[in-house]
Amino acid sequence: MSGVIGGAGSKSGVIGETELEYEYGTWTGTFTDNTNDMSMDNNTGTYVRIGNSVTVCGYFVGNSLGSCSGNMYLKGLPFNSNVIGAAAISYGSYLTISAGYTIAIRIPVGQPYLILDLWDAAGGTTQLQSGELTYNGRVQITATYTIS
Repeated sequence: MSGVIGGAGSKSGVIGETELEYEYGTWTGTFTDNTNDMSMDNNTGTYVRIGNSVTVCGYFVGNSLGSCSGNMYLKGLPFNSNVIGAAAISYGSYLTISAGYTIAIRIPVGQPYLILDLWDAAGGTTQLQSGELTYNGRVQITATYTIS
């Protein structure tokens, strides 16, 4: 669904009617190593776009690693980001990570995917590996970013 929100503020600073583009819908998220995709049991997320701000949410469950190896991503964002955005993983399970480590996500500029990270290094994060996600790994995410 999409539409226009009238009278929502002023882009120019002049008081009066302005229009913000409004859209919402679903998007298909897939775990990938950016060459090979995992089979998915659950891969539908939702999004809301207001103006140039997009918020995506979803619960994603893998089914099979297939030929995935190395660094892992969640691809399929409905819009590419034009700046680094804010993102959070609120739930994860069936992961093979050490106790005390936390998974995280990043939104790279200009890409249709999220980077899956792992807080496991003294200096910060490393990218989550396919063996750490496992064949039936699952995450619940929320991310907000801006688009052109």
